[in-house]
Amino acid sequence: MKNKTSFFVCPGASKAGTSSLYDILKFHPELNLTNIKETRFFVNEEQLKKGKEFYLNTYFHQNDKLKGEICPQYMSSDRIPERIYNILGSDTKIILMLRNPVDRLISHFLMKTRTFENKSLQEVLDQTLHYYEDFDNNDREYINKHLKYTLYGEAKNDKNDALGYRYSRYIYPGLYADIIEEYFKYFSRENIKIILFEEFIIDINKGVKDITDFLNIDDKFDYKPDQRSNKRKTYKNSISKKIRNSTFLVPAKYKRKIANLVGINKYEKFKKTLETPFVDSKKIEISEEERDRIYKFYLPNIIRLEELLNMNLTIWKK
Repeated sequence: MKNKTSFFVCPGASKAGTSSLYDILKFHPELNLTNIKETRFFVNEEQLKKGKEFYLNTYFHQNDKLKGEICPQYMSSDRIPERIYNILGSDTKIILMLRNPVDRLISHFLMKTRTFENKSLQEVLDQTLHYYEDFDNNDREYINKHLKYTLYGEAKNDKNDALGYRYSRYIYPGLYADIIEEYFKYFSRENIKIILFEEFIIDINKGVKDITDFLNIDDKFDYKPDQRSNKRKTYKNSISKKIRNSTFLVPAKYKRKIANLVGINKYEKFKKTLETPFVDSKKIEISEEERDRIYKFYLPNIIRLEELLNMNLTIWKK
């Protein structure tokens, strides 16, 4: 099938099935996915300066197939849509995988407990949500001003700022209405596909067909419909976590070289083998009070998203 576009980008959301989607689409013979998931090119100021040719030569095989990247960091800032537009063009297709923002935030937090996060969810919420609970949640401009202030690193050294820099990164990616409004400024609605995580995991075959139809490529290709990637893990103790972190915190450029050298499938198997001795099966329990607190924060944004997309999101409401 002939495509009018040369690129597609899936900006996330994080913890909404993007790893599984990457592991499925990488087998499609008509697609040329980035040689590693999450290049973070459009959030990396130094790489951006090197331009489109650097992006193409560094992260893609050199062929005429439809090129695509799946990178949840592209929903972490309202600056990303314009950058994608400037480098890849307005014909770029955008796939947005959205998950109940409450579940997304909790899953994001639990993922970070595998690595750097040592605080409880209650402590994280106290460093972020309470800051807004004294204000009108509908005052979107005020809220986002402070979220962006921290997201862009301007508050890293500001001890007087009540919204913690690192914790704002849990919050902002779930404000879908604000993020999607930015994508609508640069890309036509017919070039933006919305996939709900909750529907995708119930019927992955249908979800994949929706995506291949959107990309105008064949829906018949070999993949594992039960593919579930990036499953959450906890570690047996703090020593196991430190060993795991020292093993896997390799600069992306070296990961890319290793993946190119041995192949992405062998690279992923190698990572899993190294990780296994340190994994524990215990679960971190999240209280209903914590869930309710997050839900009350996100509810106005969910309502706005329904209006923006003309979509019923009762599945996310109580």
